[in-house]
This record gives sequence, structure tokens and C-alpha cells, in this order.
Amino acid sequence: MNLDDHADEWARRLAELGPVSRESLADGVRRIVTELAEAPPESAFEAAEQAARRIADLGLTDPAVIAASVPVLRAVAESATPRDLALGDALLGGFGTGFARVLCAGPPHAEGYEMAFRHSSIGISIGDENGMILDANPAFERLIGRDLAELRSTTGFTMFPADRQTEVRERVMRALDDSATGSIQIEGRFPRQDGSMVWTSWTVTRCASADGERRYLLGFGEDITERRTTTEQLQWQAMHDPLTALPNRRYLLDRLHTVVDESAPEARAGVCALDLDNFKEVNDSFGHIVGDKLLAAVSNRLESAAAAHGCVLARTGGDEFVVLAEPPADQDLLDRLVAALHKALSTPITVDTVSIDVTVSIGAVLVTLAGQGPDHLLTRADQALYAAKYAGS
Repeated sequence: MNLDDHADEWARRLAELGPVSRESLADGVRRIVTELAEAPPESAFEAAEQAARRIADLGLTDPAVIAASVPVLRAVAESATPRDLALGDALLGGFGTGFARVLCAGPPHAEGYEMAFRHSSIGISIGDENGMILDANPAFERLIGRDLAELRSTTGFTMFPADRQTEVRERVMRALDDSATGSIQIEGRFPRQDGSMVWTSWTVTRCASADGERRYLLGFGEDITERRTTTEQLQWQAMHDPLTALPNRRYLLDRLHTVVDESAPEARAGVCALDLDNFKEVNDSFGHIVGDKLLAAVSNRLESAAAAHGCVLARTGGDEFVVLAEPPADQDLLDRLVAALHKALSTPITVDTVSIDVTVSIGAVLVTLAGQGPDHLLTRADQALYAAKYAGS
């Protein structure tokens, strides 16, 4: 999507909140999106804060404006070139801060604000300067699974487990003290009272009453469990083989990078490269469906054998696997591992009433990690595999 598309989407979302039409919003929102996209990274927070005030000036003062704006602001940040991961945080934090200051600037219980506060789809809490909750809207109650009567005279930090409340409070207060804008954005996972877990994103802002005599902590929260779950699922899929659910080659390379970087130079690791003998004949004789089922069954057996020795099995190709024995590894561990992998396939595997004998060739190397790269480690194991197949072992 280009900037005009982002602006049109934002105008559509805002128009659904009323009282301004999409057509009336279009030009103003387009200018705001352009300014946000062109703002230097160091001033993105302030640009987003000003954007929030301009949106409010258009008559949009419902706190649901934040929920409607977050996806668009995130999309604008992701479309920036060059891509800057911190830009999204700056835009979201700045917008939340600007909108919070708009709400704090007026009488906290004026009729219009009170209606928006009560009916907002985003969770809002108003606390004193120490975080003691004075008021919270129904969306906030639903978000954390507690009634307002339970929340009053407690701090917002009581939503966290008892053994973490002091730590979280000190961390948040310290971050607010260090923030030049008096606003921070945080994400966290915490248990609801019913025992379920929820991921939330919070914008917490320090603000003052119109006369400057009272100070508040204003929190805006949204449930991001679905987004986090989707992200985690996509990350898992990117790192695992869909047929066997084993780690894939990308996972293996990332893990090898970590092992090499975090291990002492003299540390040794074991790497075993495996492939099934004559697997093509299985596909030719019984078909690919049986072949896939056989691979899944083989994977289960090999994974159990590897796990019993504290090792990780990855599927790196069609009938190719790699087992990683992380430091400290020695020749004795490697010999026992290879024996266990062979033993795991010593009995036939039955697939759809067909009994199939499976054997595997294994190339195993014990390597000192100093100066080694992941690709070199895998190449060494592949060379050992070729030698093993040549020798018939």
C-alpha cells in the first residue's frame, strides 16, 4: 500500500467513529500521513503527538480513535524506506501521548469525554501520580477481567503476579522518569483473574489537570493476543518443517550461529548428517502419500533418539536430517548418539498396513567451534555422510 492508501484507510476507520464524514477527513488525514512518513526518525514521536492533536481538533475525541489509528500508524512505519523498526514505536507512542494530553487537558468528567470514556473499545484507566486507580472504563474491566469496584484503591500493577508487582512498578516508573515526553509504550503478558493469559499493549502517560494542580497516570490498553499469536505462529512456521514439525534448515543455521557465538573457542560440538537409504524406491513403489507418512514416522523415532541424548534433530531436505549435539560434546557422546539413531530404525515401520524396512546413513563429525561458521560445520557433516554411504555404513 502507498501513502494515499494508508490515508484512505485511516479516514475510513475514523469516519466510522463519527461525527466527521470520510470525505471531510480525506485531505486532512492525507497531509498528516505524508508528514508522518517524511518526519526524520528523531522527530517522529513529536510529529505523531501533533498528529493526534490535529485529529482531535477535527472533532474526533473518542478514545477509540487510538484503536482505529494503531494499525494504520504501524503500516505507515512498516512502509518506510529504509525500514526502521524503532519508527513504529515512536509513531504509536507519540500518537498515544498526544491523544492522552488532549483528554487530560479538559475537565476529566465533562459530559462528552465521559461518554467517550465509557463507550470506548480501548481500555482506559485514570490513576493518581503513584498509579493508584481512580477510574477505569468497561473496556479496561474486560481487558483485565476485574470489576472497577475491585480495582479502585489498587494500582494497575496488581494485574501482574504478586511476586512481580514491585519489579514492574519500579521499571515503569523509572521509564517514565527517563522519558523526555512523559509517555512510554510497553507490551506484556499477564494472567486474568480467571487464569487465562492475555497479551496487552499499553501507552502510559503522565499528565496534569488543566489547572496544573493534579497529576495523573493515564493508561490506554488494547488486547493484542490475536496479533501476538498470529506472529508467533508465523515465526514457528518459518522455522519448522510442515510435514514433520521438526526444526528446519533455517532454524538449524540460526541455532548454529548462536552456539558458535556463545561457546568458548575450545568448545566442541557434534554434527550428524543423515539421509534415508533408497527412499526413492519407497515413493516409486508405494506413492508419495505413503512416503510422506513414512517420513513422519521416521522423524518421530529419530527425534526421540536425539532428545534422549540432549540433541536437536532438524529436517533439512526431502529425506535428509541433521542432529546437533551442542557443547560440551565428545567422541563418546557422538558414538552413543549414532548407535541410538541406527537402533531407532532397527525395526520395520508400518504405514497403511505396509511394513517397510528403513535404514539410514549417518556422517558424524566432532568439531572445535573456534573460527567455524555454520555452513562449514554442515559441509563437514555432509562430507562425513558421503564417506559413510560410500563405506555402506
